[in-house]
Amino acid sequence: MASPDATRPFALTRADEALLDDVERRSFRYFWEQGETPTGQVRDRARADGGPHPQAGIGSIAATGFGLTALCVGADRGWAPPDAIAGRVRTTLRFLASGMPHERGWFYHFVNTATGAREWKCELSSIDTALLLAGVLTARQRFNSDPAVVRDGRYVAPAAPGYSIEMLPESLDEYAFPDGPAWVDVPVTVGED
Repeated sequence: MASPDATRPFALTRADEALLDDVERRSFRYFWEQGETPTGQVRDRARADGGPHPQAGIGSIAATGFGLTALCVGADRGWAPPDAIAGRVRTTLRFLASGMPHERGWFYHFVNTATGAREWKCELSSIDTALLLAGVLTARQRFNSDPAVVRDGRYVAPAAPGYSIEMLPESLDEYAFPDGPAWVDVPVTVGED
């Protein structure tokens, strides 16, 4: 079999582009429809035929994270009214910040879409919390007029006031990693035997 010409850039065909657009739209539609809950939490499961699923009231925080990212894509592509998308993001983020049960920042994998309560005696999930927070950070970057700045793989604290918090100089000193006083009693095990 002949090797492809390495000097020619790869290009998608029109059929490839059409397929990707269809998959993207359908994915957005899933998260748009399944995230239409009082809390913005996205249902974990849905029937392909659109019929009612017996577990329609169960959401997943990972699905909610993916849903927040899908809302960003949908907003950029114009697949739903901008005000409706922004409202859904706001509802979801407000509920996560003030109404969603958690344990020290870790969220339960499966939740009730109306109340956020833990379902199925599920675990506090580090991976699902990470997927949720990836969506939260994506939504913050997309819908905030003061997007986050990342330098050298770290978020840079806002220099201008006005987003939602102010970093006080004494807090910056206290929590400067790894030498700030707040870290003195925290065991460091990275790279140690």
